[in-house]
Amino acid sequence: MKTFNRTKPLIQVLRELPIGETITIPNSQGRGTSVRYMVYLLKKEGYDLKATQKGLINKMQVTKIK
Repeated sequence: MKTFNRTKPLIQVLRELPIGETITIPNSQGRGTSVRYMVYLLKKEGYDLKATQKGLINKMQVTKIK
C-alpha cells in the first residue's frame, strides 16, 4: 500500500496506479469529496476504482480494480 505525496497531480497518480494496488491519501493532501470526484471522472474514462474512508481517520483509500 502506497501513501500519496504531491510529486504528481492526484488524478495522474490514480491513472498510473497498478491494478489491485491501494493508495492512502491523507485529508491534508486531498479532501474526501475531491478524491471521490476524481474517481468519478476516471470511471467515466473507463477506469474502475474503489474509494473508501471506512475505518480510517483523516484518510481515504483508493484501490484500482481494473
